[in-house]
Amino acid sequence: MRGKSFYSIFVLLIVIHAIKIADMKKATFYLIPLFTLILISSCTKEKPPVGNYIGVFTYESPTYSADKTIWLKIVETNKDYILIGETDYHGNLTSVWFDTLYKKGKKDIEGNVPALSNGPTYIKGKWSRNLFSNKYTIKGDFTDTYYAQGGSKQFQNKGTFEIKSN
Repeated sequence: MRGKSFYSIFVLLIVIHAIKIADMKKATFYLIPLFTLILISSCTKEKPPVGNYIGVFTYESPTYSADKTIWLKIVETNKDYILIGETDYHGNLTSVWFDTLYKKGKKDIEGNVPALSNGPTYIKGKWSRNLFSNKYTIKGDFTDTYYAQGGSKQFQNKGTFEIKSN
């Protein structure tokens, strides 16, 4: 992805130079491939890639629970969903079960991530990509459900999260 953007900038510089030194017919000759390249590169749907990620979850009520850091791995990604699992510090999956994040629109993601406690952890956020470092980030809000007293009582805690690619 990063190479495409640098290539587009390089082609744009050539076009600007051509406009300065040539007539309009030659400039048009350079503009058509540039617009074609931009059109083709903008049609590909980008998504967070398979790989290791680190998630930091910050609770609204820090007196109840401290911030939690979990290591995650995206094991599959396509235009509709992302399969994500928990790993150890070295990136080895700790379970054969995966959670699903669903893509809702161009940059919106929602679904479950590996549990922070003994119940499900639901997230809703947006993903982004840093153009220069090619690192991905998912930021948003989460709701963590946990059970106490042998599962007879259910509690929820909320907060914000940030998941970054390694």
